[in-house]
Amino acid sequence: MRSIRRSHRSPLTDAELTIIDPMFDTRVSLYFLLSANYAEAFNVAYSHGLNDAQLWSGLKKLCADGLVKEVAGDPYSHFELTAKGGGIWEEEREPKWNKYCDIGEYLDEHGNTRLELFVASVHTGAEVLSLAAATKVYAPIDAERASWEEAPSPIYWKSSLPFWKAEISNITKGNAARFYERRTWWSSVGDLNIRS
Repeated sequence: MRSIRRSHRSPLTDAELTIIDPMFDTRVSLYFLLSANYAEAFNVAYSHGLNDAQLWSGLKKLCADGLVKEVAGDPYSHFELTAKGGGIWEEEREPKWNKYCDIGEYLDEHGNTRLELFVASVHTGAEVLSLAAATKVYAPIDAERASWEEAPSPIYWKSSLPFWKAEISNITKGNAARFYERRTWWSSVGDLNIRS
């Protein structure tokens, strides 16, 4: 298993922390948590290294400790962080929420691409849009004219965290390589390891 940057302020093992990492912003299916599926499912170059029985035992322990909650599903259960588990994840990973940006691309009813950003800091959102305009990864974008509105936190276990949302319609997407090479924000746990 790859070395994971962490504070070591909790008794979680590296494997347990790797299990809960993808849960920081979404419910996660047991299927995707299986070691054979983990790296591809979460677009990372590592896994927790546990066999299926060890993973199941680890999840049950995390549930018993009140860090993770199991939500029944068909055909697989889903797991999500509790507020307590989110707090421990946050203590270990030390995310800079003011540098968080979730970028989504969607097709509207007319087949046009719509860009949607969720940020905990409008300043970070403006940086993202300025870089998008400069690198022409999304066009046309006028970062200074973007309209930001308050939005519910996409971090489900941290609902009190203020967030803002911007939507930009009718964009075309260009080459994203330069955009992602120059970014200063994070969206995933892998980004925390290199951007904190």
